[in-house]
Amino acid sequence: MDTNKIIELSKKAIAIQSTTTHSSSLEEILELFLRQFKNNPSVKVQQFCNEGKPCATIQSKLMEPKIWLNAHLDVVPGNKNLFAPKLQNAKLFGRGALDMKTEAVCFTLLTNKLIASGCNMGLMLVTDEEVGGHDGTKFLLDQKIVKPEFVIVGEPSDLEVGTESKGIISIDIVSHGISAHGSKPWLGKNAILAVLKPIQELQRKFPIPIKDSWKTTINIGIFHGGAAVNQVPNVCSIKLDVRFIPSDNPQMIIKEIKSIFKHQEVLIKMIEPPIFSDKANPFILNFFGVVKEVLKVKPIFRKGHESSDIRFFTQKHIPAVTFGLKGEGLHAEHEWVSIKEIGAYITILEKFLIKNCI
Repeated sequence: MDTNKIIELSKKAIAIQSTTTHSSSLEEILELFLRQFKNNPSVKVQQFCNEGKPCATIQSKLMEPKIWLNAHLDVVPGNKNLFAPKLQNAKLFGRGALDMKTEAVCFTLLTNKLIASGCNMGLMLVTDEEVGGHDGTKFLLDQKIVKPEFVIVGEPSDLEVGTESKGIISIDIVSHGISAHGSKPWLGKNAILAVLKPIQELQRKFPIPIKDSWKTTINIGIFHGGAAVNQVPNVCSIKLDVRFIPSDNPQMIIKEIKSIFKHQEVLIKMIEPPIFSDKANPFILNFFGVVKEVLKVKPIFRKGHESSDIRFFTQKHIPAVTFGLKGEGLHAEHEWVSIKEIGAYITILEKFLIKNCI
């Protein structure tokens, strides 16, 4: 497959600011990908829109596929300059270059090629993974639009085979106080000050690792309090992003957090279980073997800190793996994907799919 074509289409995709705050751009980027199938009479394309989030499935017209690829086209927000793709030193820079527009391009072009040659497979394209995935991948599964026996999700993985990832707990903490004039703070109760000691205790109980560690972590992602500098704030809220390993009990983590913030409201917004696929599954063993054959080294089974739409498959006991390209800067200002491994990436996917879908 032509690597230059992959790079050029990836650049076009990166240039589209496909965040959930730009709803029209979600339709625009999905259309960019679906145009790649317009001259292929062998494909069946279905488009859906659930709660304003467009998605699509592409599959062979012959029969229901057993193996599906899954890719998301949405990205997290960023400065406008991040949507101006740049190629430098065999690296493609830009928002979504690694997560995961380049992988989505590889999936799309490969799906188009293989279905045309008689391969019975499917591709899911969704636009809401970065905001939970409930209106894309989960919708397609719950409505039985797709019925996979095995799924490859194109999340970045450094060419490692992802079979495990942490679970998620989203928690809102609300601190209440008493407002007063800022010149007379003794007349009020500062809602911000009330959470400072609990936050310090939280950090002691769940310290931030100094390096990559397979342990439960808590990030304070949002801290908001106060309306005016000359007013004692009567409310303060923080949002916690808990990522827990499979061996930790989420209810025990919640109990611990509630004991720390015992004078505040603790609101549990979401609990998503960890991701786990059995490495002994025949599909996974087969895929692992193809990776080993192409890369000529023993591949690594990856434990991921991030969650993704793969959890919707594993929750239904559908074996799935994440498999993506190398790069750095996930959700950061310097996001890039390495283009050196694109050839090997395509080869692995193609060999596996031909072996299992024809």
